[in-house]
Amino acid sequence: ANARWNNVNAMEKRILNAHAQIDKHNASNSVFITNEYLKLKLKELYLTHEHREKIKAERDERIEAARLQREEQKLTRDLERAEEEEARYQRLLDNAKIEAQSVVGPKLEAFQTQIEMLEKDLAEAHAKFERAQAMAERTRSGYVYIISNVGSFGDDVVKIGLTRRLDPA
Repeated sequence: ANARWNNVNAMEKRILNAHAQIDKHNASNSVFITNEYLKLKLKELYLTHEHREKIKAERDERIEAARLQREEQKLTRDLERAEEEEARYQRLLDNAKIEAQSVVGPKLEAFQTQIEMLEKDLAEAHAKFERAQAMAERTRSGYVYIISNVGSFGDDVVKIGLTRRLDPA
């Protein structure tokens, strides 16, 4: 009943110690636990351990799938926002160009300045859109990295991870 996915060795030792103690205490009465019973208890332990290990693996898979789905939704929302922002700047720029065609004199310079600012904003919005689109396309791919840090992890220990950043440096 106390077996979990990560404590099979400790539980095996407990069963073996219990077997030895029971046999030792009941030796004067000539009462012993048979080796067949001990083998069955150990088999039960291993089966329980395997079952709980599979349950944990399934739970971990569900958690990872939910995390990936949330990440994909976030990237899709970012992509939609960037697309809307780019379209908004494009509309503003188009309207400013139309108005600038009908204006002459000092107002024309003001419109030219406004058009330049809108073109700059549009370029930034387009860059954001391109980045969001690239990130949305990369939801299942990335860079695998290996980190060895004696101070954090100790000797002979490495961390293997995955990053989906466009620039993994």
